[in-house]
Amino acid sequence: MTDLRERALQYIKQNGPILPVQLSREIHTDVIMAGAILSELVANKMAKITFVKRGSSPFYYVAGQEYRLQNLKENLHEKEQEAYSLLNKEKVVKDKDVGPVLRVALRSLKDYAIPITVTSKSGEELFWRWYLIDENNA
Repeated sequence: MTDLRERALQYIKQNGPILPVQLSREIHTDVIMAGAILSELVANKMAKITFVKRGSSPFYYVAGQEYRLQNLKENLHEKEQEAYSLLNKEKVVKDKDVGPVLRVALRSLKDYAIPITVTSKSGEELFWRWYLIDENNA
């Protein structure tokens, strides 16, 4: 089993983000076993899992591959893609400045939209920042 985990981790490092079915083909096992291996890698913090899914399967990747999550855009729903594009372009979006549909979409973009709460004299305001920029730059 250790050998399979090591092979799985190597495959993710080379090809991530990946789906369980891709790993199953690579290590010549069934999808259930590949999913179990991937879940174990996530539990041991050796891999990460996305909220973006193709069908019902999430994608798996390793730290340092966050920029590759942009390749998963086509797996988002239409309004999520719209919110994704807005956030990617603007880098920081004020929650109150977008319509209700895009607000909901931003909340569902957990891999791409990082919430920032700013406290001022007028109260707290919610902003969303693009996941690839750090909070200081936002």
